[in-house]
Amino acid sequence: MHRALPWASPTSHADLLITWHTWHAPGARPLARRRPGAEPGSAMDGLLLPGGARPLARRRPGAEPGSAMDGLLLPGLLLLLLLLLLLLLPPAALLLYRCSPPFQYLCKVAFFNCWIVALATLLSPLAALRGRSVENMKLLRAALLPLKRFYGIRMRVRGSEQLQLRGPFVIVCNHQASLDLMGMVEVIPERCVPMAKRELQFLGTVGWACWLSGTIFIDRRRRDAAIEVIARTARALRRDNLRVWVFPEGTRNPGKSMLPFKRGAFHLAVQAQVPIVPVVISPYCDFFSSKEKRFTSGTCTIQVLPRVETRGLSPEDVPELTESVRQAMAEALAELATSDHGDQDTEPPLLGPGKDRGSPQGRGGSK
Repeated sequence: MHRALPWASPTSHADLLITWHTWHAPGARPLARRRPGAEPGSAMDGLLLPGGARPLARRRPGAEPGSAMDGLLLPGLLLLLLLLLLLLLPPAALLLYRCSPPFQYLCKVAFFNCWIVALATLLSPLAALRGRSVENMKLLRAALLPLKRFYGIRMRVRGSEQLQLRGPFVIVCNHQASLDLMGMVEVIPERCVPMAKRELQFLGTVGWACWLSGTIFIDRRRRDAAIEVIARTARALRRDNLRVWVFPEGTRNPGKSMLPFKRGAFHLAVQAQVPIVPVVISPYCDFFSSKEKRFTSGTCTIQVLPRVETRGLSPEDVPELTESVRQAMAEALAELATSDHGDQDTEPPLLGPGKDRGSPQGRGGSK
């Protein structure tokens, strides 16, 4: 029926017909030609697709290196390395913690911050049930008190009877580092709230917990707003029988001297006509230094000075009052720096080794 071309052999003509039917029949799969010279009934190696291409053959299991098994072996090796890394990471971190003071410092500071954030997150819902109240400070104090045990820091308090006042008053304290929180909760009296910078209010759950505890936030960059906050606080001091804790230096000062005092706390005391109680925390340099990345165990002394009366004073007396209180606190700080140097009886820390230089560990008390 089909006439072959004169230059085409029957075989080639048949191949053309097969190819035409293969590519034009709807839904048909291409037929493979047998390679010339291949034995009948042989494997796929003897077949050729139209156009001369060889079909892909399945590789026999375990046939050659670089086969499909390598695709399964590589993820397995990666998983094994990951498991070994997870197993070796804790011993390596512990060894580094024991041998590297900077790494130990970073771990302890990170633990301090994580402890505060975690406890603020957990306690804030409980404090929210009561609403904003100075009584919520008891929750924060209970959360911060155990920190001294974790770090092996012994707190010694002198003159605590000066804080046993029935009426309202203002506490001024030197500010060295975040560790001041441990000293503050050690001696903070009933119905006492701290005064802090406004930026602290926006630190997530920590700011929320401080707000619920009655913390007084002051915007130091806006003088008019700061004066208004001080005036409202002065009225609330006597009305609610409050005590206010202020760091008059305004910023951290790790040295053994004191920075010039800001006058906000003294204006507050004069406006409310309440006494000022100075509190001095001894230098941390024997066991803590952010510059040297050192954080061991040690002893911290908290000295409460006699109260300073402000009754009868006017705003014109605030500069002289500020300077006299600062001078008394500076002298007490210098005395504490001398007396505490070399006196390093400590509690055994719970966060690992923290032996002080030149003194044994293992004894001490909370006060």
